[in-house]
Amino acid sequence: MPSPLISVIVPIYNMESLLPRCLDSLAAQTLRDLEIICVDDGSTDGSGGIVRKYASGDSRFRLITQENSGRAEARNAGIRAAAAPYLGFADPDDYVEPDMYERLYRLAEESGADMVQCSYSPFLPAESGESRGMAEEKLLHIENTACDGVFTEKGEIFRLFLEDRITGVVWSKLFRRLLPGCSAPPGSPPAFFLHQRRRHPLRFPGHRPLPQRRPHL
Repeated sequence: MPSPLISVIVPIYNMESLLPRCLDSLAAQTLRDLEIICVDDGSTDGSGGIVRKYASGDSRFRLITQENSGRAEARNAGIRAAAAPYLGFADPDDYVEPDMYERLYRLAEESGADMVQCSYSPFLPAESGESRGMAEEKLLHIENTACDGVFTEKGEIFRLFLEDRITGVVWSKLFRRLLPGCSAPPGSPPAFFLHQRRRHPLRFPGHRPLPQRRPHL
């Protein structure tokens, strides 16, 4: 496989019912130069076996196994193993549009941004009790978080955080890999953004929302 452009890190713990749809959506990305690093954080169900099946048929999939240490440490394991200049994150209960990573990558390259962000659509999966027996998933609402422009000033970036126009999650974003050995500190995702920003300004290119869907439970 040629050197990947993006490393997508998927921390996994006991998600065998929703994991295949997540992995299918990553395998179907129009940007083919991906590596998909799945970190099995001590699952006791069949999650690890599902990833092995994907890896046996697609060399872009890699499996890391570890004792249960929490989502942040699982992401850190993926970051340490990543080979690409950009980092993306997906949770195993997410699924993404086929051109999501291609569009985020092109925006980052064209703008020189250190981070780009897309919007997402929360939903209730059909098997959840809250869907009241619906045969199909229930789309709840669409979050329009797109920022219009490229932002470099610290005060402006913090204002966008306070206004929730930059969401405090990693799975709706693509990060330029700025610091060797950068890691996700345990705790809230915004700490990860601030950790990366200490020596490098972040810039956010505006774009129309890209739907990324995840269960809202």
